[in-house]
This record gives sequence, C-alpha cells and structure tokens, in this order.
Amino acid sequence: MDEASTQVHEVYTRYGLAVCRAQVLETEAWTALSLLEARGDPSPVTRWRLEEMQEELAASTFGHIVHRLNRSREVPLPLRQMLKEAVEKRNWLTHRYFWDRCVELLNVRGRDLMIEELMKLDAWFQELDTQLTAVTRQIIGEPGLTLIRDAFAAEMADLLSAEATPVSIRRKLNKKETVVKVYLYMWVDTATGASCRIPLFQLSDDTFCSLCDCGITYGPEVVVRESLTPLDEFDDLFPAEVTIKPKDASNWNFRIPLGTAAYVCVERVQAKGGTVQWFVRRKSG
Repeated sequence: MDEASTQVHEVYTRYGLAVCRAQVLETEAWTALSLLEARGDPSPVTRWRLEEMQEELAASTFGHIVHRLNRSREVPLPLRQMLKEAVEKRNWLTHRYFWDRCVELLNVRGRDLMIEELMKLDAWFQELDTQLTAVTRQIIGEPGLTLIRDAFAAEMADLLSAEATPVSIRRKLNKKETVVKVYLYMWVDTATGASCRIPLFQLSDDTFCSLCDCGITYGPEVVVRESLTPLDEFDDLFPAEVTIKPKDASNWNFRIPLGTAAYVCVERVQAKGGTVQWFVRRKSG
C-alpha cells in the first residue's frame, strides 16, 4: 500500500478500536445495573434469572441503561456525569463520525487529526470502563450477596470455557409458552460444586425452564437426561399454556395457571428461614 492508503487503514483501525471500547463500556454498564437491581430485590436471584435480566438490559439503548444506572447511589457523582457524556460520544461515534469527518478523511493533515482524536476516545472509554468496573466489583464483593456472586461467577466460567458464537443460539422466551412435562432435576453448580434438586419445565420445543423469583425463566441449556426424574402424576395436565411471568409475581410468591386445570404455586416459607417451596394445586371440579 502507498502512504495514503496506509494512513486511511490506520484511521479505520483506530475507529474500530474506539467503537470496541465503547461497546465494552456499554456491556459493563448493563452488567453493573443487573447486579444493582438483583441486589435490591429482597428475594434470591437465580443464575438463570440473572442471565435473563442481563439479556433484557442488553436489548436496551445505552442511554436508557445509563439513566437507570445513574439513579443509584453506588455510582459516584463524577462517574454519573462521565457516563452521560459517554452516551453522547458513543452515539456520535456510531452514527455521525464519518459524516462529520468526511472532509478530513480526504487529506493527510485531516487523517492525522482523526487518528489522534480516535486514540483519545479509545483511552477515554477505557478509563471510564475501569472506573465502572470498580463499582461492579464492589457490588459483587459485598457480604450477603453469595447467590448473586455465585451466579455471576458461573456465568463467566461458562462464557470463558466455550467458543463464542456470532449470535446467541438461545431462544428468548415468549410471554406465553406451552409446557409439556415437568421434572425434578439433579443440578450441580459448576462454580460452587453444590447440588440440589430443582423443578424443570419442558416446553414444546424441548427447551427446559426453571422457576425464578417472578415466574418461569431460563433453565440449563444442556440437560443430563439421566438426572431427570419425571413427575408422571401431573401428566394429565399437559400440554398446558402458561404465562411465564404472572401478574404481580415477585419475591417467590405467585401462582402460574396450567391451562384451566391447575396452578403451579410458589411461596416463601418464613418459618424455615425464607425457604422456597413449590407445588401443583389442581382446581376443584
């Protein structure tokens, strides 16, 4: 390549790095927000519910995430202002940068200025990400957040142990799904080594879902069939259409109608230290 082509290539490289830093910051922002909101819920948040919360936040705009994040006292005032500025810079970089720099891109001096500008943006986004990461680590390290910490650690362990795919292959849950079978599942948390028996609901597409504080959420993506114990006594209730997030469901206290014949009832047992119990109650008649 000639000197001009090399310089243009450098502009695009620096632009890609700056955009990458902005995306890393955006990811850190919704990660921090998910942890803050999970911590603020009085009920324990499962690993799969945390994943669902993060997916919902990841679908929001950066501006919306920052607006919600900046309402938290955990975020220092100077950092809140920088996050607001980051939204403006990220949007300009993504939507208008090359339009606003179209003249500079055509000459040597202009391209030099663009390279310098993009390098500064890269460093600025990186510094801001470092500050926000410190807030996230502080939240995770707080006493009493064992469940959230374990859920977050398990998610990160899975992420780092597998090859990344360009697009998530997990199907997002619809507001209403068809349940075809219910099982008890012996599940082992890879992060903690703890094992427990949890209910899993098999959907019509062979997806497995679990209970969470406000209804039904994701379950393990890979299920060991030998660890499934079918609850055959409920077979006559299925298939049944369910609303995965019942109205007013919160804090492990709700009922999910199984069609018109029964309910899945979930409740906290305060006498046992807030233990969660679930059962299927058939409708009379």
